[in-house]
Amino acid sequence: MAYRDDPRRDPRRSTDELLAGLKLPHLGKGFVSFLFDDALLYEGIVGRRIFAYLVDLAILGLLTVAGYVVVFVFGLLSFGLLLPIGFLGIALLPLAYHSLFLAYWGASPGMAMFDLEGRAPDGSLPTLLQAVVRTALFLVSVPPTGGLVLLVALFNERGRTMHDFFSGVLLVRSAHFASKIRR
Repeated sequence: MAYRDDPRRDPRRSTDELLAGLKLPHLGKGFVSFLFDDALLYEGIVGRRIFAYLVDLAILGLLTVAGYVVVFVFGLLSFGLLLPIGFLGIALLPLAYHSLFLAYWGASPGMAMFDLEGRAPDGSLPTLLQAVVRTALFLVSVPPTGGLVLLVALFNERGRTMHDFFSGVLLVRSAHFASKIRR
Protein backbone atom coordinates (compact mmCIF):
# COMPACT_ATOMS: atom_id res chain seq x y z
CA MET A 1 0.00 0.00 0.00
CA ALA A 2 1.47 3.35 -1.01
CA TYR A 3 1.53 6.25 1.40
CA ARG A 4 -1.05 7.97 -0.79
CA ASP A 5 -3.54 5.26 0.24
CA ASP A 6 -2.84 5.62 3.95
CA PRO A 7 -2.45 9.22 5.17
CA ARG A 8 -0.81 8.04 8.41
CA ARG A 9 2.19 6.72 6.42
CA ASP A 10 2.74 9.89 4.38
CA PRO A 11 6.47 10.74 4.82
CA ARG A 12 5.70 14.42 4.31
CA ARG A 13 3.71 14.58 7.55
CA SER A 14 5.50 16.10 10.50
CA THR A 15 6.12 14.27 13.72
CA ASP A 16 3.75 16.71 15.43
CA GLU A 17 0.94 15.59 13.11
CA LEU A 18 1.76 11.93 13.68
CA LEU A 19 1.79 12.34 17.47
CA ALA A 20 -1.29 14.58 17.57
CA GLY A 21 -3.99 13.26 19.84
CA LEU A 22 -1.65 11.07 21.88
CA LYS A 23 -1.25 11.83 25.57
CA LEU A 24 2.52 11.90 25.90
CA PRO A 25 4.62 12.87 28.91
CA HIS A 26 6.89 15.83 28.24
CA LEU A 27 10.24 16.99 29.59
CA GLY A 28 9.30 20.65 29.32
CA LYS A 29 9.86 22.88 26.31
CA GLY A 30 8.17 20.32 24.09
CA PHE A 31 10.57 17.39 24.49
CA VAL A 32 8.67 14.13 24.21
CA SER A 33 9.99 12.17 27.19
CA PHE A 34 9.53 8.66 25.83
CA LEU A 35 12.02 9.54 23.09
CA PHE A 36 14.62 11.25 25.26
CA ASP A 37 14.46 9.66 28.73
CA ASP A 38 16.85 6.75 28.11
CA ALA A 39 20.30 7.20 29.69
CA LEU A 40 21.90 5.20 26.86
CA LEU A 41 21.15 8.09 24.51
CA TYR A 42 23.70 10.22 26.37
CA GLU A 43 26.33 7.64 27.32
CA GLY A 44 29.79 9.16 26.77
CA ILE A 45 28.31 12.04 24.82
CA VAL A 46 30.68 14.77 26.04
CA GLY A 47 33.80 12.92 24.91
CA ARG A 48 32.16 12.00 21.63
CA ARG A 49 31.24 15.64 21.04
CA ILE A 50 34.86 16.70 21.55
CA PHE A 51 36.27 14.16 19.10
CA ALA A 52 33.48 14.82 16.59
CA TYR A 53 34.29 18.52 16.68
CA LEU A 54 37.98 17.81 16.11
CA VAL A 55 37.11 15.77 13.00
CA ASP A 56 34.82 18.56 11.77
CA LEU A 57 37.55 21.09 12.48
CA ALA A 58 39.99 19.11 10.31
CA ILE A 59 37.43 18.90 7.50
CA LEU A 60 36.72 22.63 7.79
CA GLY A 61 40.45 23.30 7.68
CA LEU A 62 40.74 21.43 4.39
CA LEU A 63 37.67 23.20 2.99
CA THR A 64 39.09 26.56 4.07
CA VAL A 65 42.42 25.91 2.36
CA ALA A 66 40.57 24.85 -0.79
CA GLY A 67 38.40 27.96 -0.47
CA TYR A 68 41.44 30.23 -0.27
CA VAL A 69 42.90 28.60 -3.40
CA VAL A 70 39.63 29.15 -5.28
CA VAL A 71 39.33 32.74 -4.02
CA PHE A 72 42.94 33.44 -4.99
CA VAL A 73 42.44 32.07 -8.51
CA PHE A 74 39.17 33.92 -9.07
CA GLY A 75 40.68 37.01 -7.46
CA LEU A 76 43.47 36.98 -10.02
CA LEU A 77 41.09 36.33 -12.91
CA SER A 78 38.78 39.15 -11.82
CA PHE A 79 41.61 41.57 -10.96
CA GLY A 80 40.55 41.49 -7.31
CA LEU A 81 36.87 42.24 -7.82
CA LEU A 82 35.71 38.87 -6.45
CA LEU A 83 38.00 38.88 -3.41
CA PRO A 84 35.48 40.46 -0.97
CA ILE A 85 32.77 37.97 -1.93
CA GLY A 86 35.23 35.10 -1.71
CA PHE A 87 36.47 36.10 1.73
CA LEU A 88 32.89 36.51 2.93
CA GLY A 89 32.16 32.99 1.68
CA ILE A 90 35.17 31.63 3.56
CA ALA A 91 34.09 33.47 6.71
CA LEU A 92 30.59 31.95 6.47
CA LEU A 93 31.90 28.44 5.75
CA PRO A 94 31.76 27.16 9.37
CA LEU A 95 28.21 28.47 9.81
CA ALA A 96 27.06 26.88 6.56
CA TYR A 97 28.91 23.61 7.18
CA HIS A 98 27.49 22.91 10.63
CA SER A 99 24.02 24.34 9.98
CA LEU A 100 23.35 22.55 6.71
CA PHE A 101 24.64 19.18 7.88
CA LEU A 102 22.64 19.39 11.12
CA ALA A 103 19.40 20.52 9.46
CA TYR A 104 19.43 18.17 6.49
CA TRP A 105 21.25 15.07 7.76
CA GLY A 106 21.00 15.46 11.53
CA ALA A 107 24.77 15.23 11.94
CA SER A 108 27.97 16.62 10.54
CA PRO A 109 30.53 14.09 9.26
CA GLY A 110 32.37 14.22 12.58
CA MET A 111 29.16 13.71 14.54
CA ALA A 112 28.17 10.80 12.31
CA MET A 113 31.60 9.23 12.77
CA PHE A 114 31.13 9.28 16.55
CA ASP A 115 27.50 8.08 16.55
CA LEU A 116 25.89 11.45 17.35
CA GLU A 117 22.90 13.20 15.84
CA GLY A 118 20.91 16.31 16.61
CA ARG A 119 17.19 16.10 17.26
CA ALA A 120 14.40 18.63 17.72
CA PRO A 121 12.04 18.39 20.72
CA ASP A 122 9.57 16.22 18.81
CA GLY A 123 12.24 13.73 17.69
CA SER A 124 12.50 15.04 14.14
CA LEU A 125 15.59 16.59 12.59
CA PRO A 126 16.25 20.18 13.67
CA THR A 127 14.90 22.88 11.40
CA LEU A 128 17.33 25.01 9.44
CA LEU A 129 16.56 27.91 11.80
CA GLN A 130 17.39 25.78 14.86
CA ALA A 131 20.61 24.63 13.22
CA VAL A 132 21.65 28.17 12.28
CA VAL A 133 20.85 29.48 15.79
CA ARG A 134 22.79 26.61 17.38
CA THR A 135 25.82 27.13 15.16
CA ALA A 136 25.79 30.92 15.41
CA LEU A 137 25.56 30.79 19.20
CA PHE A 138 28.46 28.34 19.27
CA LEU A 139 30.57 30.56 17.03
CA VAL A 140 29.91 33.75 19.02
CA SER A 141 30.12 32.23 22.52
CA VAL A 142 33.04 29.80 22.41
CA PRO A 143 35.94 31.96 21.10
CA PRO A 144 35.40 34.91 23.49
CA THR A 145 35.13 32.62 26.53
CA GLY A 146 38.00 30.38 25.49
CA GLY A 147 35.63 27.42 25.52
CA LEU A 148 34.60 27.89 29.15
CA VAL A 149 30.95 28.14 28.10
CA LEU A 150 31.20 24.48 27.02
CA LEU A 151 31.71 23.40 30.64
CA VAL A 152 27.92 23.55 31.01
CA ALA A 153 27.86 20.13 29.32
CA LEU A 154 29.64 18.62 32.33
CA PHE A 155 26.91 19.71 34.73
CA ASN A 156 23.80 18.20 33.14
CA GLU A 157 23.02 14.54 32.59
CA ARG A 158 22.42 14.97 28.86
CA GLY A 159 25.69 16.71 28.05
CA ARG A 160 23.88 19.73 26.61
CA THR A 161 25.72 22.98 26.03
CA MET A 162 24.28 26.48 26.15
CA HIS A 163 23.84 26.66 22.38
CA ASP A 164 21.89 23.38 22.56
CA PHE A 165 19.58 24.79 25.23
CA PHE A 166 18.92 28.05 23.40
CA SER A 167 18.34 26.42 20.01
CA GLY A 168 16.16 23.60 21.32
CA VAL A 169 18.42 20.90 19.88
CA LEU A 170 19.36 17.74 21.74
CA LEU A 171 22.36 15.64 20.71
CA VAL A 172 21.82 11.91 21.16
CA ARG A 173 23.58 8.67 20.25
CA SER A 174 22.36 7.74 16.77
CA ALA A 175 22.19 3.98 17.18
CA HIS A 176 20.27 4.15 20.46
CA PHE A 177 17.84 6.75 19.11
CA ALA A 178 17.16 4.65 16.01
CA SER A 179 16.43 1.62 18.20
CA LYS A 180 13.93 3.66 20.24
CA ILE A 181 12.14 4.78 17.07
CA ARG A 182 11.88 1.22 15.73
CA ARG A 183 10.22 -0.10 18.91
